[in-house]
Amino acid sequence: MNIPIFLASDENYAPYLCATMFSILMHTTSQIDFYVMSNKISDDSKAKIKESLSCYNNFSIEYIDISNFDLSRFPIKRHYSVNTFARYFIPDIKPDLKKVLYLDSDIIMRDDIVNLWNYDLNRKLIAAVSEKFNRTNGIYLKEKIDSNYSDIEKYFNAGVLVLDVEGIKKENLMQQCIEKTIELSDKLSCPDQDVMNIVFENKVQYLPDEFNFMPDLLEASYFPFYGEVYSNKIKDNAKIIHYVVGKPWFNLSCVSDYFWEVAKKTKFYESIKNKPDEPEKKRIFELDEEIKGIKKVFYKRIKQRSLKKKRHVYILFWSFVIKTPWKYIKS
Repeated sequence: MNIPIFLASDENYAPYLCATMFSILMHTTSQIDFYVMSNKISDDSKAKIKESLSCYNNFSIEYIDISNFDLSRFPIKRHYSVNTFARYFIPDIKPDLKKVLYLDSDIIMRDDIVNLWNYDLNRKLIAAVSEKFNRTNGIYLKEKIDSNYSDIEKYFNAGVLVLDVEGIKKENLMQQCIEKTIELSDKLSCPDQDVMNIVFENKVQYLPDEFNFMPDLLEASYFPFYGEVYSNKIKDNAKIIHYVVGKPWFNLSCVSDYFWEVAKKTKFYESIKNKPDEPEKKRIFELDEEIKGIKKVFYKRIKQRSLKKKRHVYILFWSFVIKTPWKYIKS
């Protein structure tokens, strides 16, 4: 059985792409066909990737030149690379494939990828994990982009996807994504992700959270206790760790050790460890402070509301939850 996995990267992300691929091969005996949608990955980096993965023989790598897709027509927002839009073209890149996986290049696999591959789509066209624990993106989509979007808790993260390519092609959904991205370019916050949530609404099979564990988004959840407790609940059982905001190469994630365990096995380790990327590092620290601020604000609101209604037991209960390790609550 061959499992086709699409990833997108450029030269800057080549080291993390390598770690993602290595972690996949660590946990599977299935034949993996990597399709790297790339923009100017150097021959040196390709050689390092090949050498890093040489201890495995159950994979192939094909680099797909995305320069012909005219990605310049799409908006560049915040820290997102224009390469993120390459996933729109997956049905065109390999039209003979009926089903594929798409993975971001800032993830670490901790389980056999075959379990994601075999997940039942139940006749849906895409499978993904909802960001229900942190509804910020869903709220923004409904209030600022598309008021017809039905349920903010169904907003999914596009970093881990199972795609029914055959069904998507029949309904021409990726072309709809392209057109919608251009139409809404001034409004989008999480560019391709916002658009895919609009176009694929009601066509999504939701995966268990363990298939896309996003520790930093969980910690920034609307209720500080929820993020902490929920994060601890699934962290140890996470099949895929996705470093959405707090990148482990800046040591900001609560589960950065998983990344470094893999990175040390690659030929990029020294360059990752010593990478002097101060502007990006500064932005990541700013995002980390934003997360802390959100937690403080909502905890303060909870306390104010509780005091106003004289529900002192409510305060005591949530204080207990916040300060008590999950293992004691569970028991």
